[in-house]
Amino acid sequence: MTERWQQILWGVAQLIAGFVMYGAFFVFAPWLAAKPVADATADALSSLPKGCPAFSVNHGAYICEWQGTVAQNPSGFALCIGILVAAGGFFVVSSMMGRGLAALEWPSWLRRSRHDG
Repeated sequence: MTERWQQILWGVAQLIAGFVMYGAFFVFAPWLAAKPVADATADALSSLPKGCPAFSVNHGAYICEWQGTVAQNPSGFALCIGILVAAGGFFVVSSMMGRGLAALEWPSWLRRSRHDG
């Protein structure tokens, strides 16, 4: 395998890590704001499905958080943080090692000189 293909594969791996980070963040962020259903108002309870363990408010709408609150599911929350940190760490460390998207030689029409004043 040529060095060019290795760099492209590292870049693809970084893109996958980026998508994983994106998905993990959108699980992580509402989880921080999740409240137990016992704290819900009557309006919130009427819009949540039966058996919902926790809820959050997203742009004025009540959303069921099936994973529960952080206190109800600490191991799941820790796993979510672990995935977020691992994917982010892979992205940062592989870039610092000179691999992936930062090391690819882009075509001249995509490249901007860093030395233009």
